[in-house]
Amino acid sequence: MAQIYFKTSGKRIEIGPEGEAHILRSSIRYGAGLPYRCAGGRCGTCKLFVESGMENLSPVRKAEERMLGPLIEQGYRLGCQTYARGDCTVSWTPAPAGTREYAKLRAFWERADLSERTLAHRK
Repeated sequence: MAQIYFKTSGKRIEIGPEGEAHILRSSIRYGAGLPYRCAGGRCGTCKLFVESGMENLSPVRKAEERMLGPLIEQGYRLGCQTYARGDCTVSWTPAPAGTREYAKLRAFWERADLSERTLAHRK
């Protein structure tokens, strides 16, 4: 069965029998730790790098084009806009602890009651 491998957190998620999996929703559901804020293609927090399997991902959407521009050609996608339809490996750069971005993400996750699951891989 096909898998999404979240390299940064080391989590592997199988793509179910429906044949595709939303990358951000899968990360949230199974605790893979992909950071996110708006989940709608407006903030770029869920930007990820496709290490392998780009051919197994859904086509690029307009929100990604607006947010990422030329980074798409370098292998970047938004987790909130992307579906996996076969094996792929994705990674991201976690915000370092103690930085302003980390503090903003942590505050958001705490409001959303996701802090323990989402931040566990950063400790």
